Order: sequence, then structure tokens, then C-alpha cells
Amino acid sequence: MGFAWLFRRRKKKEPAADPAEELKRKLEESRAAEPEPAPPVEQPERPLDQRRDEVHRRARESIDRMRGEQ
Repeated sequence: MGFAWLFRRRKKKEPAADPAEELKRKLEESRAAEPEPAPPVEQPERPLDQRRDEVHRRARESIDRMRGEQ
């Protein structure tokens, strides 16, 4: 028992790091590593009806391809 007490006494544990501080540090590092977002590409405005028709056309084409009707 004396050796165990001596062994435990010699082991000095370092205080546990605060998990919140560790997460804050990692978040700051990841934000610093992120590149700046590219500016949005300007596209000419099309009327809503044309955009809606285009979306529906592409959807129909995709459905036809999945069914093997093409």
C-alpha cells in the first residue's frame, strides 16, 4: 500500500483543458482558414414564367431518363 500511495503522489495530473475553450479555438482556426466567398455571378433576369418552364422541362427530361424512355 505504501508504494501505491507514493506512486499516486508522484503523478501530478495537469488540469483538464476547458472543452469550451478548445472548441472556441478550433472554430477561430477554421474561420481563419476559410477562403473569402466569390462574388455572385450576375445573370440576366428572365421572366418568372421562362424560369419555371425551364425547371419543369429539365424535371421531365430527368424523369424520362430514369424511366428509360429516352
